[in-house]
Amino acid sequence: MSKRQHVAEILAKLRINEVLRDYDPHLAGTFPIEIDIPASDADILCEAQDIQQFRKVVEEQYGSYPDFQIVEQDVKQLPTLIVNFTCEDLPIEIFAQNRPVKEQNGYLHMVIEERMLKLAGEGAKESIRQLKLNGLKTEPAFAHYFHLSGNPYNRLLELVHADDVELKHIIEARMDAGWTVSEEKAAILSRAHEYVRQELESDASGHDWWHIYRVVQTTKTIAKQERANAFVCELAALMHDLADDKVVASEAEGLTNIQAWLTHNQVDTSTIAEVIEIITTMSFKGGNRPPIRTLEGKVVQDADRLDAIGAMGISRVFAYSGAKNRLIHDPAIRPREQMTTAEYRSGEDTAINHFYEKLLKLKDLMNTNYGRQMAEERHTFMEQYLDQFYAEWEGIK
Repeated sequence: MSKRQHVAEILAKLRINEVLRDYDPHLAGTFPIEIDIPASDADILCEAQDIQQFRKVVEEQYGSYPDFQIVEQDVKQLPTLIVNFTCEDLPIEIFAQNRPVKEQNGYLHMVIEERMLKLAGEGAKESIRQLKLNGLKTEPAFAHYFHLSGNPYNRLLELVHADDVELKHIIEARMDAGWTVSEEKAAILSRAHEYVRQELESDASGHDWWHIYRVVQTTKTIAKQERANAFVCELAALMHDLADDKVVASEAEGLTNIQAWLTHNQVDTSTIAEVIEIITTMSFKGGNRPPIRTLEGKVVQDADRLDAIGAMGISRVFAYSGAKNRLIHDPAIRPREQMTTAEYRSGEDTAINHFYEKLLKLKDLMNTNYGRQMAEERHTFMEQYLDQFYAEWEGIK
């Protein structure tokens, strides 16, 4: 059962529509527009011309529920009642004012947010969710993502009556800003280039500095095509192997070092959280990792996977196999299926088997449209290489 279905069941159990039918109850907030996170509550907006009578109703019906509390105050000079309680595992908030629900700020915020998300696409939803997971409230998360200046609550209300042309202009401006970087951010990226190069230039496993260089270049190509945030993409692409257990003692140690470097170089906390989230979810590791949630993460993951296929992928698999003393090929050793992360990292393996265990699977795992286009040619090249390899192995050619 999805979280939204669970919410619907709980609200039905509470008989919200029946109990509060005289007060025009509306579910608002994050659930209707599908940007909820595990900590999200169910927001119910009501119109109550008689606040005291409304208070009696909710106290009688819901006063025995856990965490029940009522706050009565003036909001924007309007008498307001805010009721909170928990039903099962779901926090509930009932917000009542003596004006129609569809004129209340909470409802208007939801309306403009839904419009902006529809115009911006699915990637915007995922990015907003991630910002909320990183600690931002809904309206500040929208302001951060769409580069809205000023008070985020007021700015969104100002956009309620904007037409789609104006909203598209805001979204396009945000996208244009996303794949260009300021001088300050360019300086951070320059220092990051130098730092990562020093850390990885002696690696001989195929995860060296030049792998990072190629991933960064491909990341920038895809980010521009997909209109992703260039700064977040490039920073994550640069740092992504510094926490890989193929090149450092442990992932935890690597992540600690990355976070320390980013903090020392005055990268903002939201960007640090985005970069760390990308790094911790983008690795293949046998194909058992959860899906990437943000557009920027999808871009970097595609770029990293593209460097594992085609001519570069073939070169790297043999470099890595040599570093690990693995055979080029043994017909008696069959490719492994459905591996855990530990099994993926260990066990008897060959360079050729790695094509079947990973490389030939990557084309169908690309996230972005442009990444898929790039993967097609590289995938075909690998298939041609394997045909030639087997022909030479058997002495046919």
